[in-house]
Amino acid sequence: MRAGADPGAMDAIVARGMDAFKTGMDSMGFYLDSRGTSYVKSWFEFYYKWPGRRVVGFTEPEDIAVKLIADSFSVQLIEGLSEVKSAVDLGSGNGWPGLAVKLCFPEARVALMDARQGACRFMAGLLMEAPLKGTSVLEVRAEEAARDPLLREGFGLVVSRAMAAPAVALELCAPFAQVGGKVVLWLGPEQEETVARAPSLPEIGLNLAGVLDYSLPSGTGRRLLAVYEKTSGVAEGFRGATPTFPRNLYFDPLKRKVISSK
Repeated sequence: MRAGADPGAMDAIVARGMDAFKTGMDSMGFYLDSRGTSYVKSWFEFYYKWPGRRVVGFTEPEDIAVKLIADSFSVQLIEGLSEVKSAVDLGSGNGWPGLAVKLCFPEARVALMDARQGACRFMAGLLMEAPLKGTSVLEVRAEEAARDPLLREGFGLVVSRAMAAPAVALELCAPFAQVGGKVVLWLGPEQEETVARAPSLPEIGLNLAGVLDYSLPSGTGRRLLAVYEKTSGVAEGFRGATPTFPRNLYFDPLKRKVISSK
């Protein structure tokens, strides 16, 4: 359903999504306050009136609510995240799981990064309509952004879901994490063996701290969270290893402008 659809029908679809979201959160034992729940509703409302290209792979609101949004709150399962001050979501696309990090840690500075213009327009439009202080959209390739001294090793938490195969995703994520910070990947159960084969990745400064195994409600799927700790910098020769300043586009939705840096 998109712009121009019957408002009553849209309200009904949003209500289905919110009912599924609340049920899913309760089933998985995740918590979100009333402010955060209201923001999830705002996301649904914006998504269903967005006239641009689809930014979600699921069709039914119940699937979006549980498999995309509620699943993003599995970040609550990770120990040691009580004081997240900065985070970046690589390949964010539709805002999740980065928005879940922001809603769980309202004081954190959160960047939603994606190279696709359509995805960034969606996320920027969302933040214009429903602002979240300290949240920004970055339209840039991760390989380029990792060489930006303002972003390199600039985040205590780096998250990514469905951006690339685990090995590639880790190589892209590692340069953004501060030493002592965490990199978290959302994975499917078929990727468990791949992760287990390489618990230590010294070339990119990551060590596997643990793999959290959990299930979505009503038998809708099993998920893994691979949690890595950043123990050292990225070795020369890997993506983003040389800190030079690229041409990037930074969209600050709270200031309603795009800043071009060279």
